[in-house]
Amino acid sequence: MGTVTVTFQDLQWAMSEVKPGAMRQVAIDVPKVRWSDVGGMEQVKPKRKQAVEWPLRHPEAFTCMGIQPRKGVLLYGSQAAS
Repeated sequence: MGTVTVTFQDLQWAMSEVKPGAMRQVAIDVPKVRWSDVGGMEQVKPKRKQAVEWPLRHPEAFTCMGIQPRKGVLLYGSQAAS
């Protein structure tokens, strides 16, 4: 059997043709959820919107003020309607 030589062009071609096996079967489904779908707690809903939306809509404001946006929101408590 002879010598096999793999060139950089061979690697570039292979990377453009071959897809990672683990990612082939992963499907990401992002549901369409609106604030109107979130029930109850009407008095705190504006604060939840601020914690989630403001860092995405106004990142320059956080940078300008030198503060880091929250990393997440913890929701807890009863879901019973009043």
